[in-house]
Amino acid sequence: MQEVLVRLWDDVALAEEGERTQSDEQVELRFRRGGKEVAVRLDLTREHGDELEAQLARWLKAGSAIGAPPEFRYGFKPGSKEAKDWRRELRNWADAEGRTAEYLRSDGDSKNRYKYPDKLVKDYQEYLLSKTRAA
Repeated sequence: MQEVLVRLWDDVALAEEGERTQSDEQVELRFRRGGKEVAVRLDLTREHGDELEAQLARWLKAGSAIGAPPEFRYGFKPGSKEAKDWRRELRNWADAEGRTAEYLRSDGDSKNRYKYPDKLVKDYQEYLLSKTRAA
């Protein structure tokens, strides 16, 4: 029986500087974009691994785990035209569902005619997600 020692070199140091620096870890990246799938394995030092993670942190934070159920996120700022349009569509949906009384204020506040209880908003979000799943 013969023992074989395998060393993996840091891909970045080898590609950029031609240096053979032993790697500490392997990172796999997989993504699809524009119908093209990319899958690579990188052998990296801990320093280069930390650098890669720092560069990707913004996108990793914004994303969701593969296989996780979709999470509803608003794509607009409160008070914006998009927010107003979204609330109008919520009211249209509530009207069609016979739930108008849930969003109309009955306390006589003429400035804020509408209220958006959590249950109504959550049900509307679920309706939107169900439309997405069906598509």
